[in-house]
Amino acid sequence: TPLRERRKIANAGMLAVSCVLDARHRRLGDVALEAQGVVFEAAGGDERSLYDDLTDAIAQAIDDLSPTKRADDDAVTLIVKRAARLYFDDHWGKRPIIKTMVHRVSLIKTPLAP
Repeated sequence: TPLRERRKIANAGMLAVSCVLDARHRRLGDVALEAQGVVFEAAGGDERSLYDDLTDAIAQAIDDLSPTKRADDDAVTLIVKRAARLYFDDHWGKRPIIKTMVHRVSLIKTPLAP
């Protein structure tokens, strides 16, 4: 229900993950994250490191999928959610709501105009 989801966001936060895959189902560029109410700061105050660790973990999980699995948006979404949950279980003890956006692009070569 919407009320239950709002309570979970208030308690554990929300993480949006965006990744871009090409026509051959390879990841293009870095994984992008946008978070609300999610703690990335370690005890020593190294916020950037935890953010980088999470993006690296998600990117590695996507890259470890076979090309056939990467062709399936649901499989990519599931592996992103699993990688993020594992990370948050290990580092924070809470599981934010995770929304994944998989973007597909096909690079078409066009001849240059004379």
